[in-house]
Amino acid sequence: MGFDIVAGLGALELPEVVRQAYQLIGNNPDLTSRQGALYELEELSYDDGMLTFRCTHQATAFFSVPLRPWRDDPPVYVNFPHRPQPYTDRFSLSLVELVLWEAVEAGDRHDCRKLTDYDGELFDAFTPLSTILPAMEWNAPWHVSPDVILRRSQDLIMIAARTDEALADFRVTHPGDWMSRWH
Repeated sequence: MGFDIVAGLGALELPEVVRQAYQLIGNNPDLTSRQGALYELEELSYDDGMLTFRCTHQATAFFSVPLRPWRDDPPVYVNFPHRPQPYTDRFSLSLVELVLWEAVEAGDRHDCRKLTDYDGELFDAFTPLSTILPAMEWNAPWHVSPDVILRRSQDLIMIAARTDEALADFRVTHPGDWMSRWH
């Protein structure tokens, strides 16, 4: 299916950033669709001016971009059934978030556990992602270091490591009831 034919709806021009994203990462489900799903081109849906391109696991939220008014890098909206709301101000940033989520939820070297009273200095070795990318609500919980990506979600920390050694070192340095021991 071509880039300008979406969900059997005939010719529909996609923003360049969407086209580029599908060319770069659209055919890599290990990067984009282990937990949630970046839709295949055939699965994209267009309704009421919005192109839906992604859903979370268990289909609890759907992500869409408006195709009008035209923007090169359109904003993304998240739709929890029947409650659309702004998510990121650019599609390209939503892809950064997509890859980060997939890494900490289902990547080859990921883990999670509850925060503990001993985690007071845990974040000191990390740079908040909001200092690297434009600060937005979605990236506030993300922190990065050279070897580990960390997301704080309420009372949980989720991590993805660059190498097996980095993951093992992080677990040793920050002991706790890591979920991977159950798998």
